[in-house]
Amino acid sequence: MSNLATQNKETNWTGVSYGIVLGFVAAYFQFKVPPVLPVMFDLYGYETFVAGGFMSIFAVAGMLVSVRVGRGIRRDGAKRYLMGAFALMLTGTAMGLLWPESGSVMLISRTIEGFGAAVLAVCMPAFANMSAGPKHLPIIIAAQATWIPVGQLVANIVAQPSVAEGFWQPVWWFGALATILVALWTGYILARGSVPGIAHIPRGGSSSSASNTATTADAQPMTKPENRALWLAAVLFFLWQAQFMGYFTWLPVYLVDVRGFTADGAVLTNQIPVVVLLVFALIWGDHP
Repeated sequence: MSNLATQNKETNWTGVSYGIVLGFVAAYFQFKVPPVLPVMFDLYGYETFVAGGFMSIFAVAGMLVSVRVGRGIRRDGAKRYLMGAFALMLTGTAMGLLWPESGSVMLISRTIEGFGAAVLAVCMPAFANMSAGPKHLPIIIAAQATWIPVGQLVANIVAQPSVAEGFWQPVWWFGALATILVALWTGYILARGSVPGIAHIPRGGSSSSASNTATTADAQPMTKPENRALWLAAVLFFLWQAQFMGYFTWLPVYLVDVRGFTADGAVLTNQIPVVVLLVFALIWGDHP
């Protein structure tokens, strides 16, 4: 995808915006749980192990389907995968709203949402990079780096007034609304044909680009130090992501149960590390 991006002379801002918004929606769905978790604990008395699964199941879903989805999109285009993702996310949302008292059902609903969100997360860099011209590619990469903190930020903003009144459902309603709006936007883009790669992969697009990349990789295989460095980077990222997920999952609960914060006060405090992460994602994303 990045090879194709460098071939484009002009940036397709519709494609860039669409791809990045897909990422924002995926991150919102993943991080909508932490700000409302203290309220849900009070209402439904979930077991801690099950409640932790509400977040970690998204990582499992991503590992299970992301590679297959990426190959399928490269072969067939993204249309049917995106429509399937929107249906999954709405189905999972409805299940959570209908049977929130059951931890098992809520976990299943989160799994269904996770499969849908994984598709959106795969599509985000594909569409954003494919639509980027070389002049704007650095800032577009920086914008993509904000997908998780922006999703968190919006989830916290939506949750704060709700949890102050002891409600969590508006956070789910907002996610459903965002999904419907993005699905409608997808239909509009399909009707206009303004973003290549949704209905089909354009000729000379990602498939040939991927072939060229593979040929280059075969001609210049990685050295052992490069391979070790790649594994080290992967392990470090895994460790960072694990603590990141744990920290943001349980921080609001910790602030309420241990520090005596109100639920909305915990959400407000939780914004501080999110905003810091957002700022530095933009700074270092634009200056790698």
